Amino acid sequence: MLNPLTPRRFISGLARILRGRPQPPPALRDNALLATLLNRRSVRSFAPDPIPDDVFAAILEAGRLAPSTVNLQTWSFAAFTAAQWGEKFGRPLPFKAPRAVVILADTHRARAVLDVFPRSPLVEYTVGVMNASLAAMAMNVAAEALGVSSVMLSETGRTGLLDAGYLADALALPPAVVPIMTIVFGYARPGLRPMPPKLPLETVAFTGSYREPDARVMAGWLDSMMAGYAASNLGSSLNNQLGVYESKIGQAEADLQRMVLGAGGTSLSLVTLVVRDYDEAIAFFTGALGYALLEDRPLDNGKRWVRVGPKDGSCALLLARAATPEQEAAIGNQTGGRVAFFLRTDDFERDYRRMKAAGVRFTEEPRREEYGKVVVFLDLCGNKWDLIQPA
Repeated sequence: MLNPLTPRRFISGLARILRGRPQPPPALRDNALLATLLNRRSVRSFAPDPIPDDVFAAILEAGRLAPSTVNLQTWSFAAFTAAQWGEKFGRPLPFKAPRAVVILADTHRARAVLDVFPRSPLVEYTVGVMNASLAAMAMNVAAEALGVSSVMLSETGRTGLLDAGYLADALALPPAVVPIMTIVFGYARPGLRPMPPKLPLETVAFTGSYREPDARVMAGWLDSMMAGYAASNLGSSLNNQLGVYESKIGQAEADLQRMVLGAGGTSLSLVTLVVRDYDEAIAFFTGALGYALLEDRPLDNGKRWVRVGPKDGSCALLLARAATPEQEAAIGNQTGGRVAFFLRTDDFERDYRRMKAAGVRFTEEPRREEYGKVVVFLDLCGNKWDLIQPA
């Protein structure tokens, strides 16, 4: 949750937005194509004027001719008029746009003639998304050159990555075709469209080794993001929008794992851990173990539904405060003295040092077994865990 802006930070954030300008080299400021690229803005208010068929065809052609890895062209475009969208999805296009294209990462088509991605789903998916994103940007630039505005959507109106499973079902997509965004197109209504908050070039570009960002620069950028969102979405906030994203990410993650990795059927998603106190347990798991607080909401009789777990959305812990003598007896002894949980790491030394510094109690020195490097530690209640890096 983001802390609300003070009036002073709100005004400063808006002022930075209004001062923002593209900064091309002076000698190139009159380049028409460069000006089209630098002055493009996302638009969320469209006039009712239709986009002529030949103009829309030219936009699609720009996507078709986009560059791609080894010319694999790992994309497909589901194109709609406003009427076709309404008929397909039972609701209007977002922002009353007259046209839309769902951008799909598509390696299914290439599989028909090439086995270019044998047993490498993450590489295959990444290549598909990378190429389809290049095609999407080519469409945006072509539209801008033709006087047509656009906005790329990831969530609004169940149009993008966060509703990938829904779109896959609605469009009857085969395996290896994954929705990543929808672009809506139209002619912009008049209005002020300042440049959204952009990080300075020295923050995003480097030579040699990666540089950690300046904390003050990032704080100023976040203030501008929050101020700009509040000013352009009266009655809402960036916090509210992030809450919408958070509510959908779990399902989106499951859908994408199924589509990309072939994960299906049932899976273990939640394990109950009996604890003495909610807040004490939250502090341990989010601090010492680096877990995320995934959910914390009140229930009846003073109980809470508290989930903590890895940020990747894998199996989480439900922290349940003991409410009976039998439950209190199980605190710290959920498996009768056996190792109860196994915390897998990709960098044993890093996490071992970090956990020791956080005060985690280890019952032994690290040891190397045929299955990997391992050490036993205790959680705040005394349950045994293995920290393990597989061999």
